[in-house]
Amino acid sequence: MRALRRWTLVAGVWAIAATAVGLIALLDTSGDAAQRAAGQAAGRVATLERGQARLARRARDLQRRLAEVPSTRDTETLEQRVAAAEKDSAGAASDAKAAGDRAGKLERRIATLEQAPAQGPSDAADPPGAADPPPGE
Repeated sequence: MRALRRWTLVAGVWAIAATAVGLIALLDTSGDAAQRAAGQAAGRVATLERGQARLARRARDLQRRLAEVPSTRDTETLEQRVAAAEKDSAGAASDAKAAGDRAGKLERRIATLEQAPAQGPSDAADPPGAADPPPGE
């Protein structure tokens, strides 16, 4: 970027020098035509100087904008973080699906148990601790 600005400034200086040489050549002639030509040349010089200043300002703005652009390292770090987040979200979606499947199975089992005919007391499960063997036997 600095090289571009340097070459732009060099080209501007050469343009001004060439214009000055042209003005000197025009001033060597006599008459109103020479004065008009000198005035026109001075106007062109002023236009060139304004253009050069505008170009230098744009180069500075571009350099400032390039300085604000994130580096490759920053971009790579961000891409890695995004990839990790995508992987985590895929795992979470898989876990949520598995949990939903398990909940559906449990709901079906509960519904099946609720619809089963009531069994007699002889077939019913013993209440906890009713006929538990003593420990160690």
